[in-house]
Amino acid sequence: MKSLVSKESWEIINSFLPKHWQWQARICGAVSRMRGAKDFASLFRLLMLHISGSLSIEQTCLRARELGIARVSAMAFYKRLRKASTWFAWMCEEMIKQHQGGAFLQGAFKGRRVLAVDGSDITEPGAKGSGYRLHYAVQLPQLRCVHAQFTTQKVAESVEVFPVRAGDVVMADRAYAKRKQLAWLIERGADAIMRMSPTLLPVGGESDPEGIAFDWLKHLRKLKGYKAREWKVRFTHEGRDYALRVCAVRKSVAAYEKCVKAIEAEARKKKREVRPETLEYAKYVIVLTTLKAGELGTEQVLEVYRSRWQVELAFKRLKSLMEAGSVPKSDEASALAWMQGKMLEALLVEKLLGEAGAFSPWGHRM
Repeated sequence: MKSLVSKESWEIINSFLPKHWQWQARICGAVSRMRGAKDFASLFRLLMLHISGSLSIEQTCLRARELGIARVSAMAFYKRLRKASTWFAWMCEEMIKQHQGGAFLQGAFKGRRVLAVDGSDITEPGAKGSGYRLHYAVQLPQLRCVHAQFTTQKVAESVEVFPVRAGDVVMADRAYAKRKQLAWLIERGADAIMRMSPTLLPVGGESDPEGIAFDWLKHLRKLKGYKAREWKVRFTHEGRDYALRVCAVRKSVAAYEKCVKAIEAEARKKKREVRPETLEYAKYVIVLTTLKAGELGTEQVLEVYRSRWQVELAFKRLKSLMEAGSVPKSDEASALAWMQGKMLEALLVEKLLGEAGAFSPWGHRM
Protein backbone atom coordinates (compact mmCIF):
# COMPACT_ATOMS: atom_id res chain seq x y z
CA MET A 1 0.00 0.00 0.00
CA LYS A 2 1.01 3.63 -0.37
CA SER A 3 2.91 4.88 2.66
CA LEU A 4 0.96 7.03 5.09
CA VAL A 5 3.87 9.42 5.32
CA SER A 6 4.38 10.54 1.74
CA LYS A 7 5.45 14.17 1.44
CA GLU A 8 1.96 15.27 0.38
CA SER A 9 0.22 13.79 3.43
CA TRP A 10 2.90 14.39 6.06
CA GLU A 11 1.45 17.68 7.36
CA ILE A 12 -1.91 16.01 7.98
CA ILE A 13 -0.35 12.97 9.69
CA ASN A 14 1.86 15.23 11.81
CA SER A 15 -1.22 17.08 13.07
CA PHE A 16 -2.72 13.80 14.33
CA LEU A 17 0.34 12.67 16.30
CA PRO A 18 0.40 13.41 20.06
CA LYS A 19 2.16 16.48 21.45
CA HIS A 20 5.89 16.18 22.07
CA TRP A 21 6.11 12.92 20.12
CA GLN A 22 9.51 13.96 18.75
CA TRP A 23 11.20 14.25 22.16
CA GLN A 24 9.78 10.91 23.23
CA ALA A 25 12.07 9.29 20.66
CA ARG A 26 15.01 10.04 22.97
CA ILE A 27 13.12 9.34 26.19
CA CYS A 28 11.94 5.94 24.90
CA GLY A 29 15.39 5.00 23.61
CA ALA A 30 14.48 5.01 19.92
CA VAL A 31 17.46 7.25 19.12
CA SER A 32 20.55 8.44 20.94
CA ARG A 33 22.33 10.13 18.00
CA MET A 34 20.59 11.56 14.96
CA ARG A 35 22.66 9.99 12.19
CA GLY A 36 21.37 9.53 8.67
CA ALA A 37 18.06 11.31 9.39
CA LYS A 38 18.16 15.10 9.83
CA ASP A 39 15.37 15.26 12.45
CA PHE A 40 12.74 13.20 14.30
CA ALA A 41 10.17 13.73 11.56
CA SER A 42 12.57 12.24 9.02
CA LEU A 43 13.24 9.29 11.31
CA PHE A 44 9.52 8.66 11.73
CA ARG A 45 8.87 8.88 8.00
CA LEU A 46 11.80 6.54 7.35
CA LEU A 47 10.43 3.88 9.70
CA MET A 48 6.89 4.19 8.36
CA LEU A 49 8.09 3.84 4.77
CA HIS A 50 8.98 0.28 5.72
CA ILE A 51 6.00 -0.45 7.98
CA SER A 52 3.16 1.08 5.95
CA GLY A 53 4.82 1.18 2.54
CA SER A 54 5.25 -2.59 2.05
CA LEU A 55 8.95 -2.15 1.31
CA SER A 56 11.85 -4.38 2.24
CA ILE A 57 14.62 -2.86 4.36
CA GLU A 58 16.85 -2.40 1.30
CA GLN A 59 14.01 -0.84 -0.70
CA THR A 60 13.19 1.45 2.22
CA CYS A 61 16.74 2.78 2.40
CA LEU A 62 16.85 3.36 -1.36
CA ARG A 63 13.44 5.09 -1.45
CA ALA A 64 14.32 7.27 1.55
CA ARG A 65 17.51 8.38 -0.19
CA GLU A 66 15.62 9.19 -3.41
CA LEU A 67 12.98 11.19 -1.51
CA GLY A 68 15.57 13.06 0.52
CA ILE A 69 14.19 11.73 3.82
CA ALA A 70 17.33 10.01 5.10
CA ARG A 71 20.59 8.37 4.08
CA VAL A 72 21.09 5.17 6.06
CA SER A 73 22.43 1.70 5.40
CA ALA A 74 20.24 -1.39 5.69
CA MET A 75 22.00 -2.41 8.92
CA ALA A 76 21.62 1.06 10.44
CA PHE A 77 17.91 1.05 9.58
CA TYR A 78 17.48 -2.43 11.06
CA LYS A 79 18.99 -1.23 14.36
CA ARG A 80 16.70 1.82 14.37
CA LEU A 81 13.67 -0.39 13.77
CA ARG A 82 14.54 -2.71 16.67
CA LYS A 83 14.62 0.27 19.07
CA ALA A 84 11.37 1.88 17.91
CA SER A 85 8.80 -0.33 19.66
CA THR A 86 8.57 1.66 22.91
CA TRP A 87 8.36 4.96 21.02
CA PHE A 88 5.52 3.67 18.83
CA ALA A 89 3.79 2.22 21.91
CA TRP A 90 3.88 5.61 23.65
CA MET A 91 2.29 7.28 20.62
CA CYS A 92 -0.43 4.60 20.44
CA GLU A 93 -1.22 5.05 24.13
CA GLU A 94 -1.45 8.83 23.79
CA MET A 95 -3.71 8.56 20.75
CA ILE A 96 -6.01 6.02 22.36
CA LYS A 97 -6.56 8.39 25.30
CA GLN A 98 -8.57 10.50 22.89
CA HIS A 99 -11.10 7.66 22.56
CA GLN A 100 -13.88 7.19 25.09
CA GLY A 101 -14.19 3.42 24.72
CA GLY A 102 -11.28 2.62 27.03
CA ALA A 103 -12.80 4.20 30.15
CA PHE A 104 -15.13 1.25 30.78
CA LEU A 105 -12.31 -1.30 30.63
CA GLN A 106 -10.12 0.72 32.99
CA GLY A 107 -12.91 1.03 35.53
CA ALA A 108 -14.01 -2.60 35.32
CA PHE A 109 -10.68 -4.18 36.22
CA LYS A 110 -9.12 -1.63 38.62
CA GLY A 111 -5.54 -1.78 37.44
CA ARG A 112 -5.41 -5.41 36.28
CA ARG A 113 -3.67 -5.97 32.96
CA VAL A 114 -6.18 -6.75 30.20
CA LEU A 115 -4.74 -8.57 27.17
CA ALA A 116 -6.47 -9.17 23.84
CA VAL A 117 -4.68 -12.03 22.09
CA ASP A 118 -4.90 -13.22 18.52
CA GLY A 119 -2.99 -14.94 15.75
CA SER A 120 -2.56 -14.41 12.03
CA ASP A 121 -1.22 -16.67 9.29
CA ILE A 122 1.35 -15.08 6.98
CA THR A 123 2.51 -16.77 3.80
CA GLU A 124 5.45 -15.74 1.65
CA PRO A 125 4.47 -14.51 -1.83
CA GLY A 126 4.60 -17.48 -4.17
CA ALA A 127 5.19 -19.98 -1.36
CA LYS A 128 3.36 -23.31 -1.49
CA GLY A 129 2.40 -24.81 1.83
CA SER A 130 4.94 -22.87 3.88
CA GLY A 131 4.49 -19.77 5.95
CA TYR A 132 4.47 -18.26 9.39
CA ARG A 133 2.03 -17.61 12.18
CA LEU A 134 2.21 -14.34 14.09
CA HIS A 135 1.00 -14.57 17.70
CA TYR A 136 0.42 -11.14 19.23
CA ALA A 137 -1.04 -9.68 22.40
CA VAL A 138 -2.32 -6.15 22.87
CA GLN A 139 -2.85 -4.50 26.24
CA LEU A 140 -6.22 -2.74 26.54
CA PRO A 141 -7.38 -0.04 26.42
CA GLN A 142 -4.01 1.44 25.44
CA LEU A 143 -3.59 -0.77 22.34
CA ARG A 144 -0.03 -1.39 23.50
CA CYS A 145 1.48 -4.38 21.72
CA VAL A 146 3.18 -6.39 24.50
CA HIS A 147 4.04 -9.55 22.57
CA ALA A 148 4.72 -10.44 18.95
CA GLN A 149 6.16 -13.85 18.12
CA PHE A 150 6.61 -15.61 14.79
CA THR A 151 6.37 -19.39 14.62
CA THR A 152 5.76 -21.93 11.90
CA GLN A 153 2.12 -22.66 11.11
CA LYS A 154 2.54 -25.98 12.91
CA VAL A 155 2.34 -24.08 16.22
CA ALA A 156 -1.38 -23.74 16.96
CA GLU A 157 -3.06 -20.60 18.27
CA SER A 158 -2.83 -20.98 22.04
CA VAL A 159 -2.74 -18.76 25.14
CA GLU A 160 0.32 -20.72 26.24
CA VAL A 161 2.58 -18.85 23.79
CA PHE A 162 1.85 -15.52 25.53
CA PRO A 163 3.60 -14.07 28.63
CA VAL A 164 0.51 -14.29 30.85
CA ARG A 165 0.96 -13.27 34.49
CA ALA A 166 -1.14 -13.89 37.60
CA GLY A 167 -3.94 -11.36 37.73
CA ASP A 168 -4.14 -10.85 33.96
CA VAL A 169 -7.50 -10.90 32.18
CA VAL A 170 -7.15 -12.55 28.76
CA MET A 171 -9.70 -11.80 26.03
CA ALA A 172 -9.82 -13.93 22.89
CA ASP A 173 -12.07 -15.39 20.25
CA ARG A 174 -13.61 -18.86 20.31
CA ALA A 175 -10.52 -20.61 18.87
CA TYR A 176 -8.83 -20.18 22.28
CA ALA A 177 -11.85 -21.27 24.37
CA LYS A 178 -10.82 -24.89 24.90
CA ARG A 179 -10.40 -26.93 28.05
CA LYS A 180 -6.62 -27.22 28.02
CA GLN A 181 -6.09 -23.50 27.47
CA LEU A 182 -8.66 -22.41 30.04
CA ALA A 183 -7.17 -24.78 32.63
CA TRP A 184 -3.69 -23.36 31.88
CA LEU A 185 -4.92 -19.80 32.49
CA ILE A 186 -6.70 -20.69 35.73
CA GLU A 187 -3.66 -22.55 37.08
CA ARG A 188 -1.51 -19.45 36.42
CA GLY A 189 -3.91 -17.26 38.42
CA ALA A 190 -5.24 -15.45 35.34
CA ASP A 191 -8.81 -14.99 34.15
CA ALA A 192 -10.51 -15.32 30.78
CA ILE A 193 -13.27 -13.58 28.86
CA MET A 194 -13.75 -15.42 25.57
CA ARG A 195 -16.31 -15.98 22.87
CA MET A 196 -17.49 -19.56 23.20
CA SER A 197 -18.51 -22.28 20.78
CA PRO A 198 -20.51 -24.97 22.65
CA THR A 199 -19.36 -27.61 20.16
CA LEU A 200 -15.67 -26.88 20.91
CA LEU A 201 -16.03 -26.76 24.70
CA PRO A 202 -18.18 -29.53 26.17
CA VAL A 203 -19.27 -28.68 29.71
CA GLY A 204 -21.62 -29.99 32.37
CA GLY A 205 -24.09 -28.17 34.60
CA GLU A 206 -22.65 -27.03 37.93
CA SER A 207 -25.33 -28.91 39.89
CA ASP A 208 -25.11 -32.07 37.79
CA PRO A 209 -23.01 -34.66 39.68
CA GLU A 210 -23.15 -37.15 36.81
CA GLY A 211 -21.41 -34.84 34.35
CA ILE A 212 -24.15 -35.03 31.72
CA ALA A 213 -23.44 -32.68 28.83
CA PHE A 214 -25.14 -29.29 29.12
CA ASP A 215 -27.96 -28.91 26.57
CA TRP A 216 -27.12 -25.46 25.24
CA LEU A 217 -29.87 -25.05 22.66
CA LYS A 218 -32.49 -26.01 25.24
CA HIS A 219 -31.31 -23.19 27.52
CA LEU A 220 -30.58 -20.62 24.81
CA ARG A 221 -34.09 -20.92 23.40
CA LYS A 222 -35.41 -19.60 26.70
CA LEU A 223 -33.76 -16.20 26.19
CA LYS A 224 -36.46 -13.55 25.88
CA GLY A 225 -35.96 -10.40 23.81
CA TYR A 226 -32.51 -8.92 24.30
CA LYS A 227 -32.22 -9.71 28.00
CA ALA A 228 -28.90 -11.35 28.93
CA ARG A 229 -28.68 -14.48 31.04
CA GLU A 230 -25.90 -16.60 32.50
CA TRP A 231 -25.34 -20.21 33.56
CA LYS A 232 -22.77 -21.70 35.90
CA VAL A 233 -21.09 -24.72 34.35
CA ARG A 234 -17.97 -26.80 34.83
CA PHE A 235 -15.49 -28.74 32.75
CA THR A 236 -12.86 -31.36 33.50
CA HIS A 237 -9.24 -31.43 32.34
CA GLU A 238 -6.65 -34.00 33.41
CA GLY A 239 -8.80 -35.13 36.33
CA ARG A 240 -9.48 -31.65 37.75
CA ASP A 241 -12.77 -29.74 37.75
CA TYR A 242 -12.95 -26.07 36.77
CA ALA A 243 -15.87 -23.65 37.07
CA LEU A 244 -17.06 -21.21 34.41
CA ARG A 245 -19.79 -18.64 33.98
CA VAL A 246 -21.33 -18.53 30.51
CA CYS A 247 -23.25 -15.39 29.52
CA ALA A 248 -25.46 -15.11 26.46
CA VAL A 249 -27.74 -12.68 24.70
CA ARG A 250 -29.87 -12.97 21.58
CA LYS A 251 -28.65 -11.12 18.46
CA SER A 252 -30.77 -8.61 16.60
CA VAL A 253 -32.44 -9.83 13.40
CA ALA A 254 -30.05 -7.77 11.28
CA ALA A 255 -26.99 -9.12 13.10
CA TYR A 256 -28.27 -12.69 12.75
CA GLU A 257 -28.95 -12.32 9.02
CA LYS A 258 -25.46 -10.89 8.48
CA CYS A 259 -23.94 -13.82 10.38
CA VAL A 260 -25.94 -16.37 8.37
CA LYS A 261 -24.71 -14.87 5.10
CA ALA A 262 -21.11 -15.19 6.31
CA ILE A 263 -21.67 -18.82 7.40
CA GLU A 264 -23.25 -19.75 4.08
CA ALA A 265 -20.50 -18.00 2.08
CA GLU A 266 -17.83 -19.89 4.04
CA ALA A 267 -19.68 -23.18 3.47
CA ARG A 268 -19.86 -22.55 -0.29
CA LYS A 269 -16.16 -21.72 -0.36
CA LYS A 270 -15.27 -24.97 1.41
CA LYS A 271 -17.98 -26.96 -0.43
CA ARG A 272 -19.74 -28.27 2.63
CA GLU A 273 -23.28 -28.19 4.03
CA VAL A 274 -24.32 -25.98 6.93
CA ARG A 275 -25.73 -27.93 9.87
CA PRO A 276 -29.11 -26.72 11.23
CA GLU A 277 -27.68 -26.33 14.76
CA THR A 278 -24.94 -24.05 13.43
CA LEU A 279 -27.59 -21.66 12.09
CA GLU A 280 -29.45 -21.81 15.41
CA TYR A 281 -26.32 -21.07 17.46
CA ALA A 282 -25.77 -18.07 15.18
CA LYS A 283 -28.79 -16.40 16.80
CA TYR A 284 -26.82 -15.82 20.01
CA VAL A 285 -23.63 -14.26 21.34
CA ILE A 286 -22.14 -16.65 23.92
CA VAL A 287 -19.24 -15.48 26.10
CA LEU A 288 -17.55 -17.42 28.90
CA THR A 289 -15.58 -16.05 31.83
CA THR A 290 -13.67 -17.39 34.80
CA LEU A 291 -14.35 -14.18 36.77
CA LYS A 292 -16.64 -14.40 39.79
CA ALA A 293 -20.09 -12.83 39.65
CA GLY A 294 -19.02 -10.25 42.26
CA GLU A 295 -16.19 -9.08 39.98
CA LEU A 296 -18.24 -8.59 36.82
CA GLY A 297 -21.98 -8.97 36.26
CA THR A 298 -23.67 -10.80 33.40
CA GLU A 299 -24.28 -7.74 31.25
CA GLN A 300 -20.84 -6.35 32.08
CA VAL A 301 -19.16 -9.54 30.81
CA LEU A 302 -20.94 -9.13 27.50
CA GLU A 303 -20.21 -5.39 27.43
CA VAL A 304 -16.49 -5.99 28.02
CA TYR A 305 -16.38 -8.46 25.16
CA ARG A 306 -18.28 -5.96 23.05
CA SER A 307 -15.55 -3.43 23.82
CA ARG A 308 -13.02 -5.98 22.61
CA TRP A 309 -14.81 -5.98 19.26
CA GLN A 310 -13.31 -2.56 18.58
CA VAL A 311 -9.90 -4.19 18.95
CA GLU A 312 -11.08 -7.01 16.69
CA LEU A 313 -11.78 -4.39 14.03
CA ALA A 314 -8.25 -3.09 14.50
CA PHE A 315 -6.96 -6.66 14.15
CA LYS A 316 -8.91 -7.05 10.91
CA ARG A 317 -7.37 -3.84 9.57
CA LEU A 318 -3.94 -5.09 10.61
CA LYS A 319 -4.44 -8.42 8.88
CA SER A 320 -5.49 -6.65 5.68
CA LEU A 321 -2.35 -4.51 5.93
CA MET A 322 0.01 -7.44 6.61
CA GLU A 323 2.02 -8.27 3.52
CA ALA A 324 4.61 -10.96 4.16
CA GLY A 325 7.32 -9.27 2.13
CA SER A 326 7.65 -6.50 4.71
CA VAL A 327 7.35 -8.57 7.90
CA PRO A 328 10.54 -9.08 9.96
CA LYS A 329 10.37 -12.82 10.62
CA SER A 330 13.53 -13.87 12.39
CA ASP A 331 14.02 -11.28 15.14
CA GLU A 332 11.61 -10.73 18.04
CA ALA A 333 12.60 -7.09 18.68
CA SER A 334 12.08 -6.03 15.06
CA ALA A 335 8.82 -8.03 14.89
CA LEU A 336 7.54 -6.26 18.00
CA ALA A 337 8.48 -2.85 16.59
CA TRP A 338 6.83 -3.70 13.27
CA MET A 339 3.62 -4.82 15.00
CA GLN A 340 3.56 -1.70 17.18
CA GLY A 341 4.07 0.41 14.07
CA LYS A 342 1.11 -1.35 12.48
CA MET A 343 -0.97 -0.53 15.56
CA LEU A 344 0.00 3.11 15.19
CA GLU A 345 -0.82 2.98 11.50
CA ALA A 346 -4.28 1.55 12.25
CA LEU A 347 -4.94 4.37 14.73
CA LEU A 348 -3.83 6.97 12.20
CA VAL A 349 -6.08 5.44 9.53
CA GLU A 350 -8.98 5.51 11.99
CA LYS A 351 -8.22 9.16 12.78
CA LEU A 352 -8.03 10.00 9.08
CA LEU A 353 -11.40 8.37 8.43
CA GLY A 354 -12.95 10.22 11.35
CA GLU A 355 -11.58 13.56 10.20
CA ALA A 356 -12.18 13.03 6.48
CA GLY A 357 -15.19 15.33 6.39
CA ALA A 358 -13.11 18.24 7.64
CA PHE A 359 -10.76 17.95 4.64
CA SER A 360 -13.42 18.44 1.96
CA PRO A 361 -13.28 19.83 -0.68
CA TRP A 362 -9.57 20.54 -1.10
CA GLY A 363 -8.18 17.67 1.00
CA HIS A 364 -6.29 19.39 3.80
CA ARG A 365 -6.64 21.81 6.71
CA MET A 366 -6.05 25.54 6.34
